[in-house]
Amino acid sequence: MITGFLKNGVVTLSDDGYPIVESEKPEIPAYCKATPSYTMSDGQIIQSWTITPELGRNEAFEHYLTEQILSLDDDKALRYVVLFPVWDSNGKEYKQGDRITYEMTMYRCLVDHTSRPDCNPKEKTDYWQKVVK
Repeated sequence: MITGFLKNGVVTLSDDGYPIVESEKPEIPAYCKATPSYTMSDGQIIQSWTITPELGRNEAFEHYLTEQILSLDDDKALRYVVLFPVWDSNGKEYKQGDRITYEMTMYRCLVDHTSRPDCNPKEKTDYWQKVVK
């Protein structure tokens, strides 16, 4: 067991201190951070976590919505094609499975690649597959 002393919220480890009860770090959304804090309770130093967004409220909301949209299955995604990113021809990194729109049609990336103006999804069928019902 780890022991130490707590002063002004900071723990100093010491062999003759109070027992430190550590808690498991919580699952943290991509746009947040977790900060540990410590309090004395019943002769023990108790660790707890505070999760705070690293983005503003609007940015966090946009990030959350983007995650939800990108996780839609193909049938639902096709209902909301306008919410998916438009294909970018200027050196954008695409990963297998990414879905984009090109000329209001949805495509799925078949292989990881970097986009080029001469490789649009409509014509480059070895890189892109049209998503259909």
